Amino acid sequence: METSVDEYFVNLFNHVREAIVIQDNDGRILRVNGEFEKVFGYGGEEAIGRLIDELIVPPESAAEGLRFTEAVTRGETFTFETRRRRKDGSLVDVSLICAPILIQGRQKAAYGIYRDIGERKLAEARLAESHRRITDSLEYARLIQKSLLPEPGLLGRHIPDHFVLYRPREMVGGDFYSLAADPEGFLLAVADCTGHGVPGAFMTMSAHAILVQVLAKAGPGDPARILAEMNRAMKGALHQHGPSDGPGHLDNGLDMALARFDPWARRLRFAGARLALWLFLPGGEFRELRGNRHSLGYRRSDPDFPFTASNVALPPGTSCYLFTDGILDQHGGARGFSFGARRLREALRSLQGLPMAAQGPELERALSHYRGANPQRDDITLLGLRTAPESGQE
Repeated sequence: METSVDEYFVNLFNHVREAIVIQDNDGRILRVNGEFEKVFGYGGEEAIGRLIDELIVPPESAAEGLRFTEAVTRGETFTFETRRRRKDGSLVDVSLICAPILIQGRQKAAYGIYRDIGERKLAEARLAESHRRITDSLEYARLIQKSLLPEPGLLGRHIPDHFVLYRPREMVGGDFYSLAADPEGFLLAVADCTGHGVPGAFMTMSAHAILVQVLAKAGPGDPARILAEMNRAMKGALHQHGPSDGPGHLDNGLDMALARFDPWARRLRFAGARLALWLFLPGGEFRELRGNRHSLGYRRSDPDFPFTASNVALPPGTSCYLFTDGILDQHGGARGFSFGARRLREALRSLQGLPMAAQGPELERALSHYRGANPQRDDITLLGLRTAPESGQE
């Protein structure tokens, strides 16, 4: 025998996995399905004739229940998530769909479809708690990583005219910078370790610790020797003495720029591992001191590589810039190209009339404007400083 459409709808009403209630325009229950009893504990005989708001709306949500009952009575349709009360008094998280039932264009009743979302809410709460713990751990890690960087007061004592642009891509990152001072001068280091985020941060911890050990052994006066010692020490610490044997073998390291400043003699000694030092001389001349094309600590890094240093005079008022490649690789602009060396050079050239403290924010604004809505691609670190002018000059 052929099944009628009405029978299909009755079967759907009785066996669907959501709790369904049909109520009149006053909010009194006309019918509920079996799932309604499973969710709320009320059978049909207990529920029919009762006001839906009195039956399952908890007292603290009475105003909400009345507002939505009145809305559906006016013919409105809506979906929202809320809490409702079971027969035993416990609360259940539900998603609710309410809509009017129209017959020949006139509203005769309304229906509500309730889905128990308690398990989803519990999973969301667990996820939120996991996220909070991870975020708290990352914030603590950020503070630890920040403690490795020179304090602003230390930089200010040795480099009165300077700025630091330090922007990890995430809460922690793979870049760091350092300052080691002695009576004759100071050594500035900028480093870009493998990766960013948490893996990069772990690398910075290792690299910073090794740099401290190397400086204690070799002293701060010879940047080329420091790079050579760093290269060997990093390979040893990471056990990267040979080619990779497969995906389980790491290949990590870093690029680094080291600049030894002798303010009294107005001289600079520079050595780099794939990073450079830029100079703008007082007359506007631009000079680039390039590092060796050799990274530190990787499996392919030669443990006996002879890093070389450049020795240059520093006229009073010379602007010096050390940076990692994150600023160069930042995508942006109308065509999504990287910021690149040419744009950075021209941006810095345009800022030469400003003190370093003003150059930093201006450079950051220029980079942000170029980046637009693009995400930050890599960790960004740039240190700028200007040598003191001759006595009597401003």
